[in-house]
Amino acid sequence: MNVHAVKQGYRAAHGIGLFIDEYPKYSGDKGKTVTQLIWAEAEPYALNKPAPIQLSQEAAQNLMDAFWDCGLRPTEGSGSAGSFAAQGRHLADMRKLVFRRSRK
Repeated sequence: MNVHAVKQGYRAAHGIGLFIDEYPKYSGDKGKTVTQLIWAEAEPYALNKPAPIQLSQEAAQNLMDAFWDCGLRPTEGSGSAGSFAAQGRHLADMRKLVFRRSRK
């Protein structure tokens, strides 16, 4: 199963399109795609019903990466590995500048 998120249009108001599809390993065969989701009545807070869509870990990670590529970030912004790595590189650069000046 493949899950894709694609920014629709050039403004945030256009939203993000979510596409779910599955294609066979052989290019000559047709695949399948989700064309609509249908709402159904349900009891409030019913936790024992099956999930309408189940993603593998790999598909879920690909979806998160696609959302990131579309500009979405976690609301509270804590624990982002990418920003943490960038911060580490910045600190290393600052250390080089400080220690280079102190040697003169």
